[in-house]
Amino acid sequence: MKTSTTLTILGVYQTLIGCMAMFFASSMGKMALAEAYHSDDNLIHLATNMHVGVGHAFFMIGILLLASRKAAIDVAKTILIAYLIGIAAMFVVMNMVLGQSELMNFGIEMIAPDMVFFALAIYGYIKAK
Repeated sequence: MKTSTTLTILGVYQTLIGCMAMFFASSMGKMALAEAYHSDDNLIHLATNMHVGVGHAFFMIGILLLASRKAAIDVAKTILIAYLIGIAAMFVVMNMVLGQSELMNFGIEMIAPDMVFFALAIYGYIKAK
């Protein structure tokens, strides 16, 4: 698989997730909280602000991935490794921190799309052309 194809797919996904988190932060914030805490305006405000901040980070990652599509193969593979390390760290945080919190409405289905793109990044790294 061409690294430019892998970087394009990952970049588009990250950019779209970033836009969704920025522009739909309030609804995502409510979905992120456990139902028992939906009446707490401070927690909803906190979860909304968290999604706005995370949205900018994902948007930036997506733009960087898209901008690096024409990079040399060794640079592209390094970018894919960095992406894999970052997503692996996100999996750990999501499962170990957010997954253990009674405030959060976290389930494995929330990171299922990221697992698919994680596998794509591994495949793209191994089959890099």
